[in-house]
Amino acid sequence: MVSFSKDHLILLLLSQDDGKALSLLQEIYGSELLALAYSMVEIKEEAEDILQEVYLTIWEKRHRLKLTPPIRNYLTKMVINACMDYFRNAHTRKASQSNQSLELQPAITSTNNSNLILLKDMLKKTKAELPPRTRIAFILSRSLKMSYKEIAIYMGISQKGVEKHLTKALKAFRLTWQEYLKITNLLILLMYDKLIDRIINEVGSYFL
Repeated sequence: MVSFSKDHLILLLLSQDDGKALSLLQEIYGSELLALAYSMVEIKEEAEDILQEVYLTIWEKRHRLKLTPPIRNYLTKMVINACMDYFRNAHTRKASQSNQSLELQPAITSTNNSNLILLKDMLKKTKAELPPRTRIAFILSRSLKMSYKEIAIYMGISQKGVEKHLTKALKAFRLTWQEYLKITNLLILLMYDKLIDRIINEVGSYFL
């Protein structure tokens, strides 16, 4: 837990136009905020850029900020808002990345490990393709364990709206799970057919 004295020091340094404030802020909260940004955008470079924008905004608005310790919640909200802006302003760039096709391993080399990798890839792709605000609501709920009320406040919507976003996200993941089962069952059938063909060939060779 960050002591109130360190938060007070950060705010004092900001009020005195001392750049050490950002160094101290990054030292105390940097890892936590970067992890939050990365959990939302899933691109390390973008998460780092978003965090730098947050630091820059804090510095530019240092004389207008009306903050009192503790400042963790304020910083968290800034990162979340910055990520929401990222999705609004650069969604096409993210969509381009998320629309890359999945490459399946040949059936004969499919293993439990490759199936697990396939499932993770499919779920990650589904998450990336969710509408931006639905994805944000899902991450706030599952990654940050926020309540419907807290998410509603952060996103500026009703709790009913939060529920609709989460229902949409869960429906998308259920469909992905069903698709995964279809693919893995098909792989099993293909592997079985391959095995039968090999047995038939081996048996047939006995009569040559």
